[in-house]
Amino acid sequence: MYYADSHTHSIISRDSDAPRADMAKGAIDAGISEICFTDHYDILDIDGSYNPNFDWAPVRLEQEKAQAAWGDQVNLRYGIEIGNVPTDFACGDRVQQEPGLDFVICSVHNLSIAAGRLDFYDFRYKDPETCYVHLDDYFKTMMESVQWGHFDTFGHIPYPMRYMRDRDGQDVNLDRYQDQIREILKVIISKGKGIEVNTKNWSPRIEQDYISLMTTYHELGGEIVTVGSDAHFPSAVGSNIPHVYDMLRDIGFRYVAAFEKRNPHFISLDG
Repeated sequence: MYYADSHTHSIISRDSDAPRADMAKGAIDAGISEICFTDHYDILDIDGSYNPNFDWAPVRLEQEKAQAAWGDQVNLRYGIEIGNVPTDFACGDRVQQEPGLDFVICSVHNLSIAAGRLDFYDFRYKDPETCYVHLDDYFKTMMESVQWGHFDTFGHIPYPMRYMRDRDGQDVNLDRYQDQIREILKVIISKGKGIEVNTKNWSPRIEQDYISLMTTYHELGGEIVTVGSDAHFPSAVGSNIPHVYDMLRDIGFRYVAAFEKRNPHFISLDG
């Protein structure tokens, strides 16, 4: 089976210390055939500060080192994860002018400026009411992002549940947002874009989030699905990807996608 990990981070990201060469070796050790580096560019940074510029020079150097070390053993793709684009859509467009870019993930990591800017990771949730106020803001920002549409895949749609429910133990779920999620997915499909299954911190509850999401996406006619570990260190590369391939097959998907030069290639789930 050809396994593609389409969402990984390296030393370029503020929350990883791993050189890209080490991440590539992690992919080889995990039996991954293709790895895409998608380091963070959050237009609202983790502390809520405005971040209008991205420096590609160190990214190019890291990619060259990884290619020289391991490029004959694993396919290495060149991507980026753009966060919080409604802050400044022009920044999101400008960063994509990098030559040789293979793949763009769009994500929402932060509350909007009006709601306080903080990354969902940085907030500590004390009650369900606050969670739902923040989720209201999250899905509003997500709709603004998908209507912009300048990306290949939308990343980790259940993202805040990692922190509200799974870390801080709040009794919350996404049930009240299912109509909004359907509308978001319809926009994504209409623009010919995809969505991601993100395997970070995989658990039975996260799996149920994704079964619900991907079942709806499949029913609406969505076909472009990428899978990514969101790994920030080498031993996490490829985590749970074979299991997610099986999950997607059971839902009814026939293939997953990985991107080269901003175009999807499709990997059969039948092996």
